[in-house]
Amino acid sequence: ETTLDDIEWIKPKISNEPKAGKDEWLMKSSSSNSVYRVKRHGERFTCNCSGFWRALDREKGCKHVQEVKKKLKVT
Repeated sequence: ETTLDDIEWIKPKISNEPKAGKDEWLMKSSSSNSVYRVKRHGERFTCNCSGFWRALDREKGCKHVQEVKKKLKVT
């Protein structure tokens, strides 16, 4: 004996916050409100920050990649 008046619809909350996937980490910038995405590709790591792309040895030049490696205890 359920009617439409018995149903209460609760609108889902939509978050605009970025979400990390598998083998991904979100790192907050220390100098701005930016959030950078560090991804693991097998043994290699990438980051979408400008420091990663400017460095000659990108993994060593990016502090976000270094932080993730430190957390994972990867050298």
